[in-house]
Amino acid sequence: MRLLAKNPKLRRLFLLAERMVRGIIAGNYRSIFRGRGVEFDETREYSYGDPVRLMDWNVTARRQIPHTKVFKEEREVTLFFIVDISASIFFSHGETQTIEITSQVLTLLALAACSNSDKVGALFFGDAIEKFYPPRKDYRHILNIVSLFEKLSKKNAGTRLDKALRMTNRFLKKRGVCVIISDFKTEQYERDLSLLVKKHTVIAIKINDDVLGKLSNVGTIPIIDSETSVKTHLFTGSIHYRQGMQEYWNKKHQQWIKTCTKLGVLYVSLGGDEDPMEVLLRFFRRNVQ
Repeated sequence: MRLLAKNPKLRRLFLLAERMVRGIIAGNYRSIFRGRGVEFDETREYSYGDPVRLMDWNVTARRQIPHTKVFKEEREVTLFFIVDISASIFFSHGETQTIEITSQVLTLLALAACSNSDKVGALFFGDAIEKFYPPRKDYRHILNIVSLFEKLSKKNAGTRLDKALRMTNRFLKKRGVCVIISDFKTEQYERDLSLLVKKHTVIAIKINDDVLGKLSNVGTIPIIDSETSVKTHLFTGSIHYRQGMQEYWNKKHQQWIKTCTKLGVLYVSLGGDEDPMEVLLRFFRRNVQ
């Protein structure tokens, strides 16, 4: 395709992703998502032992005979990505930017869905909704989604995950698998996340750049928050300061895990110095049904 031909970096990423999908990920992908969704098939007369919660009361009232709803397992999965493109994900960890890790994770999972003939959609957000791609089953469509990373800038000052979750809930009518890719440096999204979980399988992938939790003694460092533009200093010369920062970020991470566990969200954390492929493979193996 011309889009790949014009972009050597994107072409290399796709070739790597396709090789991994053929080798291992595709099989685990089908296993983890198999049977996650059901759809209405028909209504039939009630039989002794049928779950009362599946009673079709409208048909029962109309025909004066108890009827129950029958569902069938969905053979097709809709994989929908909710992707954080706020300024904080442009942070560099050594030679790798967080945005590059995000791009790799999205590409790998999108190709896994494509190899399984599933629909793929995406929503990109920062302080507002930047781009929305409705779910489609099309290789060119996936290329367009992934190539968006090449056009991004650091213009998004904030992270409004709550807005992104609300829009996903509003527009994603059919049950699917929602994958949130973010550093989760945001607040007040739990209520919208709980509503999303009621309808969809949700996977939270945290791009966990924990540099501030692993400070070395290099003196006083001036920094600027990429999202708020607030200037401050890191007093790394103090061991108590370094320990306090480590405790703070560890606590934030544990709170995130607690939230995911409480709401029934599958989660995985990906560090800046980790191989995205290896982390995803461990996650899939751990969650295979």
